Order: sequence, then structure tokens, then C-alpha cells
Amino acid sequence: MISPGSSSESSAPWPAALEDFAAWGGRIESAKRILVFLHGRNEVEPRTMWYPWEQRVIDTDTLFFYPYFGPWSWMTPKSAVYVDHLVDRLLARYAEAQPHQPQPELILAGGSLGGHAVLQYATHTRHTYARLMALAPLIDLEASFSSFPDLRRSLAVALHQDGVPPAQRLQEHSPLHCVGDMPRMPILLFHGIEDTQVPIAEHSDRYAPLLQASGIPLHYERLPIGHEGVPRDSEWDRMRHDFIVHGRLPSAETSPMKAENLAQPS
Repeated sequence: MISPGSSSESSAPWPAALEDFAAWGGRIESAKRILVFLHGRNEVEPRTMWYPWEQRVIDTDTLFFYPYFGPWSWMTPKSAVYVDHLVDRLLARYAEAQPHQPQPELILAGGSLGGHAVLQYATHTRHTYARLMALAPLIDLEASFSSFPDLRRSLAVALHQDGVPPAQRLQEHSPLHCVGDMPRMPILLFHGIEDTQVPIAEHSDRYAPLLQASGIPLHYERLPIGHEGVPRDSEWDRMRHDFIVHGRLPSAETSPMKAENLAQPS
């Protein structure tokens, strides 16, 4: 962990150090890039350890930044402003630690509810991100609304607006309906074909063709797994690492996205 700074905290609206609102792995003094990872459902406990794939990324002089943004906020524009503020504070520390270096490359990643968060955040943020990785993201909030009681309650709290039909609000905050606002950056999308929590046919299978049609550089992998993470030491694990660290997006020739396996967009 990085020791607290001073001047980078002076303009913060909350009287607390950045460490109270985020965790990170790696050394800011040697960081070449910053991965902003948006957490998923119920993942708000302080991070003290890193998964093997995360540690391998950290070992490449990548700063793994994990802001606590409250997943039940559903990444509204207000939530995106808050995440931007935390990134601002981190970048201020970077400028202090490496004053002669340009701003580092910024990368986005997240899974499940965090996958929804990164896709929505990308459409709101004022920062420029180089690329984005999402695993089993929630794409259609109308389809998700009936899946879990806590989703229904939190969606109602986050998105309610007097005079606006709930269906309209759900669509406005669904990546499925926000493709036109997505920046033109490469996207690596993973989803398990056996996923019962975030069914692939309701979410990524509908989203991927829309991204492709919009001209966004995309690689979509349909994995033979459920809702768990990418299998360790697998081809997909190496693909994720190469994409995050080196920006390598697999070509259609090396690992094609098979259109016949995709549901048609609605």
C-alpha cells in the first residue's frame, strides 16, 4: 500500500484519506499504467489480498485501483462523478510521485454488477480510458429487475424519478440501450454459457452484436463456465492479462466470435 499523501488530499470534499474510499495494489512510484477495477455485488470490504490474476497484473508495474463506489448506486451519473473524483485524487498522487512523467494509461475492468458499472461508467466519465474488460456484465436492467429481491429494491432506490415510468429509467441505465454513448475503445467481453445468475442469452449475447455493429473494437468470448471467474492459467486468463497489460485484443482470425451462437439483438 502507498503511504498517505498530503497536498493531493487538500481539496477532498470528505475529511478522510483516499485509503478510506479505495484500496490499491502496486507502487505508485513505479506504475506504468492504472487499472480501475469496479467491484461487484456485496464486495465493499477493505481489500488486503489480491487474487492470483490480479497479482500478476500488479507485478507488471500496473497499479490496481479498487474504489469503493457502492454497487447499489447502479453507476448513475452522480456515481460516475464520485469515481472520477477518486481517480483524480489518485492521479494527483501519481503526479507528485512521478513529476516528470505524463499521465499514465488508464484501463477499466469489472465483473457481474461491476461489469455493468464499468460499461455505464465509461459512458459518463470525463477521463479517457485506453480499453475496457468486462466479465459476465448485467446488460439489460429490465431483465435483471425480477432476478433477485435486493436488485429490485436497490434499482428502485437508485433510479426512481417522479413522473418517469420505471421501464424508461431501467432502459436509460442499461448498457444495452447506451451503446451509442460508448467511447470508441477496445473492449474484451467474457461471459459463461452456463451462467444462471446473469444469463448470457439475456445479456452479453444481445449486447455483443450491437457493439460490433457500432464499430467498437470488440472481442467476445463465450466461456464454458457459470458465474465464477475466468479459470486460472487458462487461455482466457492469459488473454485477459495480455489485454490489460499490453492492450492486445485477439483478432477474429485467432479466436472468432461465432455469430451463429449469438442471440439476435432485440
